[in-house]
Amino acid sequence: MLPLWLSPTQIRFIPIGQEFVGDCKRFVDELKGMDNHLMVRADIDDREESVARKIRDAEKEWIPIIIVVGEKEKERKKFKPRFRKAELDDGKEEYTLEDIFKLIKKRTKEYPQDRLPLPLLLSQRAKFAG
Repeated sequence: MLPLWLSPTQIRFIPIGQEFVGDCKRFVDELKGMDNHLMVRADIDDREESVARKIRDAEKEWIPIIIVVGEKEKERKKFKPRFRKAELDDGKEEYTLEDIFKLIKKRTKEYPQDRLPLPLLLSQRAKFAG
């Protein structure tokens, strides 16, 4: 697995339904707006797949932080992220967007920063069959 600073996608938001895609976009915008010098690379899996399939696909792509978004997360703005590596977890039960931002900043501030070179929504990315 690539280190967090080198991962093309650092965070993947997985909405449990299409009605939460807009909320995920707001969360991504909020993360990106916290610091103009730190590039948080996040995307949203808005495909018409089951949540389990989206999580499995994110794990197969070695996404370091996976966040499932539903009604509770929308209202409370607190998340229970799934960390690919245990060393990323600060041991908290729940994380706010600010907590997640600080976690990424702490582990990536010494390294080069760049934007995600792919569309924000997975449904807009090229698909390869094979």
